[in-house]
Amino acid sequence: VTNASEVAAGAQALVTKGIDCINNFTDNNIVNNLSLLMQAAAEKNIPVFGSEEEQLKSGCLAAQNLDYFALGEKTGGTVAKILSGEAKAGEIPVYEATDCAPVYNPDVLDAFSMTLPEQYKDAVAIKTAAAE
Repeated sequence: VTNASEVAAGAQALVTKGIDCINNFTDNNIVNNLSLLMQAAAEKNIPVFGSEEEQLKSGCLAAQNLDYFALGEKTGGTVAKILSGEAKAGEIPVYEATDCAPVYNPDVLDAFSMTLPEQYKDAVAIKTAAAE
């Protein structure tokens, strides 16, 4: 989708294709209209993976949670290098965030009759907003 008005139609088109799951990246068009995506997925019993912890509270199954504080520190350091003349923006390599941790929603896991894989036994459980 390219704008918020396309989310509902895009979600409906997607779920009719016989997909197994949806991976929701951190796109403001989707995040701000996540309920529309979740509704379309629920109608077809399709799990949705989020891009961060807060989306699990809205019903996403799991995510690799991004540490926004650590990302902000890294971004601030990069900006400081540019402003001080130490580096040029076009010469700085793309940064890949590594400060991430797996999180899951046990309510959604149960609803899909799934079990948490052993390698994620230390993942943090995040319950839906209604369950808090």
